[in-house]
Amino acid sequence: MTDKIPYYLKNVPTFKHLSDPHAYHRYKDIERIPAVGDFVVCSIDPVASVAHLDELARQAACKLRPQRYIAFVMEMHGLSIGNEPVNAQGFTFVRQGPPRATRPGQPVFRDYCIPILPNTKHPTGRKPLKPAQPLPWQDCYIDTSPDFNFTEVRVSAAPRDYTCVLPCGREEILDTMEMMATDGVLLERRLASIGRGALDAIASLALPPSPTSAFKVPLPPSPVTEEIELPEDTALVERCTSSGLFMSNPAEDDVSIIASDDAESIPDDNQSAHDPGFDIGLLLHLETMFDTSGDVNDPVVNVWYDLDMVKEVLDPIHFLEERAQIRQ
Repeated sequence: MTDKIPYYLKNVPTFKHLSDPHAYHRYKDIERIPAVGDFVVCSIDPVASVAHLDELARQAACKLRPQRYIAFVMEMHGLSIGNEPVNAQGFTFVRQGPPRATRPGQPVFRDYCIPILPNTKHPTGRKPLKPAQPLPWQDCYIDTSPDFNFTEVRVSAAPRDYTCVLPCGREEILDTMEMMATDGVLLERRLASIGRGALDAIASLALPPSPTSAFKVPLPPSPVTEEIELPEDTALVERCTSSGLFMSNPAEDDVSIIASDDAESIPDDNQSAHDPGFDIGLLLHLETMFDTSGDVNDPVVNVWYDLDMVKEVLDPIHFLEERAQIRQ
């Protein structure tokens, strides 16, 4: 009778931050890729990111010295079976302090963030994200500004100690997704308000790092054109399935293996290309569902689960700078 008990119920390891691993559906001591809702330490792998390019690009990548950042896993692309070398995922990043303007000419709003316990401060009183345990740093936020709202990466698969993972529960993940989606939907409305010179929208802008990079707020257009106003509580549909697996469509390949024909598969005049009952749409859907490779233009990142590896939370704007170097 004992042999019929699933492995994950009778051999659950001891987790550093989880008194009840079952409540967070974490059962293994070693994992190759993170799960949705995990906080991770991540760092770009420059050489792996340009492996599809020429030798010159790989030599240039060897000279880069990427840093380590704190990320929150938001979504998975495709259905991993555990043997893929890389897995496409969507990250958002943790920062200390609310968002600040880092690039002149690109507005960033101070309230486009979600506090993470032990931090509870937010310009509009937004509910904080509650991990299994509070983060080891003060004044931390999920950055929901456009640059960090579901940043696409390719996670290298490697067996790593998972007993030190710090996850969030399902409801916390759904709440975070909804808040990020709402911020994304309302962005255009806010930018339009700035264009009209609305003082409340201008007042919500994040401060620039120095006066020399202050934004040039546009004057109201003349004449003012009418625009359709979205309701404040507009949000995108939850990205989840009934099974609890969060996925979105990966970057589409130029050619589908299933939908393409080669010289050996061209039918003769008396043979139809496909059986009339053959559902190619279903196969294409399955092909997409199992494709975890992601877009080759997205950086490959290594991840670790022990947040104690880093002593400080680096500004994730530096991650974007490193990504830009990879893409040059």
